[in-house]
Amino acid sequence: MKLVCYIKESHEQLALLVGDILYDMDVLHPELPSTMSMFLNYWEDYFPLAKVMNESIEQGKISFNKGIPLGSANLISPVPLPAACLSAFGNTVEETPDDSSDISTSKPAFYFTNHHSVQGPGEVTCMPDHLHKLDFELGVAIVVCAHGRNITASEADRYIGGFMIRIG
Repeated sequence: MKLVCYIKESHEQLALLVGDILYDMDVLHPELPSTMSMFLNYWEDYFPLAKVMNESIEQGKISFNKGIPLGSANLISPVPLPAACLSAFGNTVEETPDDSSDISTSKPAFYFTNHHSVQGPGEVTCMPDHLHKLDFELGVAIVVCAHGRNITASEADRYIGGFMIRIG
């Protein structure tokens, strides 16, 4: 299932992308939200219904006339205005358990990045000086869909709503 946000009548609109057609969530079903933030905040309620709607479209139960062509939409970030953006670099911090040991363990380094810099498809926009003075990197962003704390690796999958490509 592919979730997309685009501009509709000067506002963010959440849609399902099936093939090259966008289907507005709130048009598909009146209980589905029109924004990604609402969808993520109530993931457990909305995701099963959205999945059923996506399957109905794929099976031809919902007409293509209910959607709009992808090419005619002004796409924006899949998660406009995320609450936070945390980055991690694996194996960057080396620690030695004690001075007599040859064994070292590595831990990822975490830091917060500017969550207001999340952009949609197309050209990356920033202040001109930043193109020459800052380092840009490419990575995968994990979209978190549930509240949690001290989540173990074995529990992590149920907190992941999706992925985005991140340049920053």
